Amino acid sequence: MKILLRLSICLTLLIACSDDEPTEVSMISSTPFYPLTTGHTLTYQVDQVVIYDEGLTRDSSSYLLQEIVADSYVDNGGATVHLIDQYQKSTTQEEWEYHQRISLSFRNNQLIRTEMNIPIIIMDLPINDGQIWDNTALFDSSIEREISGDMITFYQDWTGEYLSTDGSEMIGDLSFDSVVSISTADFENRLALRRGTEKYAKDVGLIYQGLMILDTQCFDACQNVPWEEKAETGLVMTKQIIAYDN
Repeated sequence: MKILLRLSICLTLLIACSDDEPTEVSMISSTPFYPLTTGHTLTYQVDQVVIYDEGLTRDSSSYLLQEIVADSYVDNGGATVHLIDQYQKSTTQEEWEYHQRISLSFRNNQLIRTEMNIPIIIMDLPINDGQIWDNTALFDSSIEREISGDMITFYQDWTGEYLSTDGSEMIGDLSFDSVVSISTADFENRLALRRGTEKYAKDVGLIYQGLMILDTQCFDACQNVPWEEKAETGLVMTKQIIAYDN
């Protein structure tokens, strides 16, 4: 009788367990703050200053940059990879010239932008005010990049953080009502400054990017000197939207 009772209890437990369906984890594969429909086009004005040769040389340049969602494919892991072609020209009168192809993909509820084989996690989803993530988790952030012959740890101490998730922005003549602002880097010591900001508008995409990647060896004598003046290596860059086409 005891044996039958034990068997009855075991069968009851097995049936109860079989009724519980496995919990499915919902994976995010899109965001209205970065539309990736084929043909979506964004055009930017880019201004930058490149500093090198121990700070003795500062090269300023401006150009137009266009990004077009060109194609997509499904990789071996089942993720959709969106391909974006970049074009450049110096003036509005010139013809667009092909520059490079970058990609964007959603993995583990994160939006990843890969450029020059560097996969940056530009968004951690869902979007929440104050949320922080490791935006260089997919590569070695100590790698160096060359800037006019000088080597610099470009991605040193980068961290992603949502600064605001429902703001508004005016860039030139363009007005945007729903904007997410992100800090991509905010690190400073006596040797280095890494500061970055990106802004994304709903149904548009990236509308602003600012970067200050600067190194110096000037310490005590430069305590009150602005980074743009005391920097010996690095760049200061702004990228602002001037047109878009859905």
